Amino acid sequence: MPPSTQPTTEYLITDQGVVMRTVTNSVVAPLSALAGRIPAGFINTAFQFDGMPVHLLHTEKALTYAFQMVKLPFTTFFEPSLAFKDVPLLVPVFSHTENSAQASCIWQVPENCRLFHVTHLKTDKVTGRATSWIGYLVAMPADSSDKTCYRLPLTNVYEDGRICYGSGAFPELTPSNPLMPGQLAVMMHQRLLNSTWNADLLGVGGSGGRNESQRVFQFDPKSLLSLSESANTWKNFSRGISNEVFTNILIHIN
Repeated sequence: MPPSTQPTTEYLITDQGVVMRTVTNSVVAPLSALAGRIPAGFINTAFQFDGMPVHLLHTEKALTYAFQMVKLPFTTFFEPSLAFKDVPLLVPVFSHTENSAQASCIWQVPENCRLFHVTHLKTDKVTGRATSWIGYLVAMPADSSDKTCYRLPLTNVYEDGRICYGSGAFPELTPSNPLMPGQLAVMMHQRLLNSTWNADLLGVGGSGGRNESQRVFQFDPKSLLSLSESANTWKNFSRGISNEVFTNILIHIN
């Protein structure tokens, strides 16, 4: 989009308060083009992805994005089960079996939960380019006064909440292949939304077993939507986690 040459009044929210200024060249840019020119320590919630807020924390050395989610696409292998209810439902097995089939279901985040995909991107102080990345999937109680963070019983998520996106998921960050933090954050989030959950980390390092996952992630065979009754029990089968990378931003979100 070319810049506008008409005078534009900007209201900048900074750590010193609101500043008004008039500029003659302005352009509207998407989140992926965000260059990180935000005061250190400032948390901004003006961005959205898929209609949901994206919280942003900027420090001198990194940008942290917290994508709030109301649904988690869940593509993996499922089997029909009567183990939990009198009617058949689909439960994840995460690998191919004689009775399984691959399907794409939707886990609807229950009302008693808030779910965040947190991407933490270290940046070059001079160019602002991303130099390294790490991502977490973090659940919190819906009660905003409770800041406890949890790791859902999911495969592809390590004990500390780190996500395994798969080898070669993102381009190597080199001077010849630079990426701005916003670009990489969006790539990481899209990768999570399009991921196929597998059994690579099943039960490894506290990542959760198949039975724990099946207690929380149960789906209607017709609609392929999660059952609220099982989803509401997420905290009973999740483990508390703590890491300053995601707690520094999530403790400020109401």
